Amino acid sequence: MEKFQGMNEFYKIAVSNISKRGDTDIFPFPIENALFYDKPAEIENILLEMDKNYDSLIRTAAVGSIKTSIPVGYTGFRWATMIDPIWNAFLLAEVLKISGQIEQKRIPVEENCVFSYRIKYDEESGTLFNREVNWKAFYQNAGKIAADYKFIITFDIADFYNRIYHERLREVLTTDIGADGKAVDRIMGIVSRIANGNETSGLPIGGNASRILAEALLTRADSFMKENGMKFCRFVDDYIVFADSKSAAYNILNRCADYFQRSLGLSLQKNKTAIMSLFEFRRHVKMVFDEIGGDKDADRTSIMKLNINLDPYSATADEALRDIKDHVDSYGIIRLLKSECRKTKINQMFGKQLVRVIQFMDEQDISEAFEVLSVNFEKLYPVFPVIMRTAYRNLLKCNDEGIQNFISKVSEMVDANSYLIQTGNNASYAIRVLSLVQSKLAEQTIRKIYERSLPEAKDPSELIRMNAIYAMTNLGNSAWILDRLNEFPHLSSWERRAVIASAALLGNEGNKWNESVRNTFSPLEKLLADWAAEKLAEKPNWRLPL
Repeated sequence: MEKFQGMNEFYKIAVSNISKRGDTDIFPFPIENALFYDKPAEIENILLEMDKNYDSLIRTAAVGSIKTSIPVGYTGFRWATMIDPIWNAFLLAEVLKISGQIEQKRIPVEENCVFSYRIKYDEESGTLFNREVNWKAFYQNAGKIAADYKFIITFDIADFYNRIYHERLREVLTTDIGADGKAVDRIMGIVSRIANGNETSGLPIGGNASRILAEALLTRADSFMKENGMKFCRFVDDYIVFADSKSAAYNILNRCADYFQRSLGLSLQKNKTAIMSLFEFRRHVKMVFDEIGGDKDADRTSIMKLNINLDPYSATADEALRDIKDHVDSYGIIRLLKSECRKTKINQMFGKQLVRVIQFMDEQDISEAFEVLSVNFEKLYPVFPVIMRTAYRNLLKCNDEGIQNFISKVSEMVDANSYLIQTGNNASYAIRVLSLVQSKLAEQTIRKIYERSLPEAKDPSELIRMNAIYAMTNLGNSAWILDRLNEFPHLSSWERRAVIASAALLGNEGNKWNESVRNTFSPLEKLLADWAAEKLAEKPNWRLPL
């Protein structure tokens, strides 16, 4: 990031990254992402005003966030945070200001040691990180290095992001990294506010700012291990360390466990710590990849080799899309879906890739693929958000029967209050799919989810309520939206912005309401209201971009 001299540049990069790549890889994107994309200069101006008034804002303004449990696998959960969009951009910009210094203190990429979130900004695509240095490269390189050693140690850090002590992070940023004190103070001030000001540890899980900060903290451990002659590979908090003997392996493990606790206040996760022989490690690597890439099933191998992370901003995007479609066999995908669903538990990495490939199938076969998904929701629970994202973009390619069947299956889950949609994140993804089809069933189902999420309900959720407002707006339920307008003074900031955008689609009633309350809007809310009105004027059938 050293090539960017002006402060403004970091705001531009933050806005570009969020608008093009999303603010997290966990939550459904809020509509503010589209606002950022359409109005980058205006968002940058808001951020510059925040910069001028930061000292007052951090004392008086709420740094809003949504915190919720996210399912991991079949029975696990992790805590994740979605930060208020404008504060998220401001935090990211502050972190980007010191990201060049952080990257300089890290072990160089060329040493094939640290593979997570290496800074390499691409202006065209908005990406912040080198996409070739990733988790797959981490394991591939570890496999090559392991051939020269007899024993391999694997471990990760218990509850890593939540256990990062704020003062330790500040110390590393200031002392080890030598970062600008003003930027560090701002970063730690915002992080503390997100933690409600009464927590001494924890980074919000999900966003790029936290990823960069976590990597900064681990530069201290990386230096310790390298200075003590330990050969290792790391991806975030996953470590693979190499040893010549079993005795040396235990010595390394003991020293690392002691160092992480003493220096960083972090402990190793017991059930993920192991010492393996070379043979056992090779078997472990095969298990990690579930033998995908071997020649046992050419179709599985072909699916996993597809690079489907298309960059829509690339000049070669159309060519890449055609190439993927040429390699997709619709019959083979359906066969693999059915085969995977016959297992007791799916392979999550393969299952995720398989569901995402559906978008490239021939349209006459997509209905069958979605039917397979809908009758196997429980089996596919670990990839439920991927299914819903894929459905939102592709369900309408199905025939009418296929669309109705899928919507009915989602509604049945809600009627049964299935565990599949009891978390706010999964329910929000389901709501977006329900918004695709104008029907009484879809509206009734959204109402049920919404009512279960109200502040006085057993499981309140701002995330669900916000997405329900989006959905009902796109379904054209004006009466329901008008009720929300009447509740405006009591809504959370997330619901306020959803309602403000929705009002534009209500015609004269919405315009009158907007004028009557506009003096209470924040700068972001005013921009959002104007943007929605502009979009509707340009395109009368415009809907909220979900």
